Amino acid sequence: MEELIQQILSLDKKTKEFTNRAERELEESKAEIQNMLNNFELKSHEEAKKRAIEMYEKVYSEAMAKVESISEENQKRLKDVESIYRENKEELITKAIKLLEL
Repeated sequence: MEELIQQILSLDKKTKEFTNRAERELEESKAEIQNMLNNFELKSHEEAKKRAIEMYEKVYSEAMAKVESISEENQKRLKDVESIYRENKEELITKAIKLLEL
């Protein structure tokens, strides 16, 4: 009978050890998974930030090219207007004076 009690106590002790070991392993696994998730989240955030910067730079570059194109076109038009004005300056001044005399 005493031997049976010892076997039961031994089995109970082994069960507790097994349960404790399983709980430790489970906690270690949880910590490892949490660490992996944190790393994944960080990498995802960094990748999203990198993509956002790339998209911003692309859009900004395209916008600046458009601004430059518009500026060049405006400069050309301004030169054309100045050229036309210089060619017709006397006539325009004469017409303006006549209009003021009315």
